[in-house]
Amino acid sequence: AVARINTAVRLGIAVETVEELIKPEAQLPIVYQTAANLYQAELFSLQLQGGRSGLSHEELSVAVEMLSAVAILNEVLDTKDPQAVIEQLTDSPLGFTNIDHDNLNRYADMLIKERAETLTRGQEFLTWNDVQKCIDTVNIQVHEEHECIIAIAEINEALNSGDHQQTLAALLLPTAKLTGVTPNTAKHYHDVLQYTKRLLCQNSGDESAVLWLDQIQEAILTANQDEEEALTMAGTVAHINTRVVEGDSQNTLLALQTPSAGLRAVHPECVDSYQSELAQSQTSKATEGSSDGLWVKHCIKDRYVYYYNLETDQGSWEEPEGFEHKADQLSKEEIQNVVNCVTVEYNREQLWIANEPYVIQLQARIRGYLVRKKHAERMEYLRRQEPHVVKLQACWKGYKMRKIYINRMSLLQKNVATVVKIQSLVKMWKAKRKYNQRLQFFRDHEKEIVKIQAFLKANKARDDYRTLTGALDPPLSVV
Repeated sequence: AVARINTAVRLGIAVETVEELIKPEAQLPIVYQTAANLYQAELFSLQLQGGRSGLSHEELSVAVEMLSAVAILNEVLDTKDPQAVIEQLTDSPLGFTNIDHDNLNRYADMLIKERAETLTRGQEFLTWNDVQKCIDTVNIQVHEEHECIIAIAEINEALNSGDHQQTLAALLLPTAKLTGVTPNTAKHYHDVLQYTKRLLCQNSGDESAVLWLDQIQEAILTANQDEEEALTMAGTVAHINTRVVEGDSQNTLLALQTPSAGLRAVHPECVDSYQSELAQSQTSKATEGSSDGLWVKHCIKDRYVYYYNLETDQGSWEEPEGFEHKADQLSKEEIQNVVNCVTVEYNREQLWIANEPYVIQLQARIRGYLVRKKHAERMEYLRRQEPHVVKLQACWKGYKMRKIYINRMSLLQKNVATVVKIQSLVKMWKAKRKYNQRLQFFRDHEKEIVKIQAFLKANKARDDYRTLTGALDPPLSVV
């Protein structure tokens, strides 16, 4: 039976191999026909390792028992039941090494995942070696995680100690597996990590909260980015200060427009104003301290201090020995403030110019409204005070009339003789004028007067004649 099994294995026909394994005379453990390919592949591999003599009955028994357990394990993995997988790993005669009972759940999860991936790749079974490899991988991961947790604890302890060198030593631990750690940036790493930890404690409400690996790595990358940005920014600011000192407004404008400067609202039309205002700011700052220093201090993100050497164009997060700030150097914030003030003034001026007609119209409307409002208020006041106004006007007019009357009477009393003489002259002049006018009238109508007189005399003569002739006793005048 053993010989037939070895022959079937050498022929490579999985079905025949399983049939030979199942035969009672082979006296082998339980064989599962569904795992025929697994038996064939693994036994053929063992046969190649054993040489021409083939596999003995003892070797076949051990191999079949293990392969049957592997087949059962594959079926259990297909159910995706972690508890069943754990039971199969612990109870079956698989003979896996380095199994840690604390990691059984992780073994089960990884084996289920690996089983799904093998089916995706078209592989029918997980072999014993595949399972052992998964177990070893999980053990390595757990070991690395333990070491990483220890390293994280050391990093958090270093942060609590406040010593940036101790923090750097903890970050450089191989077990932490942190990338991008530069010794020269140790101080900034420490500051950024402390700030991140404070935020974590504030957000969680737990003062004992600690940073984990991903947060630490992110803080390191942030600190490295800050290092690059700070060095670039400091160099650009120093370049701007140099251009301002040179006094060429166009070069100053080019320096202000440099992308690395990060300045906002820079308008080419304000170039002369920028130059004059920045130069004035430099002059005023020069009086506040010494201008002999080589270092300039910058504030990064409103919380970190960066020192830049104007001679070497290098920077540091740690305060240099004998640090003396160069007083006539403007910081980025001061330059931005000057630019903002000039630009705002320019924008306001352009806004007024562009909207001058509307401004005039608005002013006219406002003034008209104010005048109308004032007039309405005055009229309302006068309407409310009308009786008093009338009385006041009457009193005032009476006073004026009395005063005029008194003054007139006083004048007349003082000049009675003159008044009489004037009156007599006026009356004489008026009488004379009237006489002359009447005389002139008669002269102008002399003929008419003669006719009227003749007519009147004729009428009177007729009347007298009638009276004389007709009356018994005519009047003497008629006679």
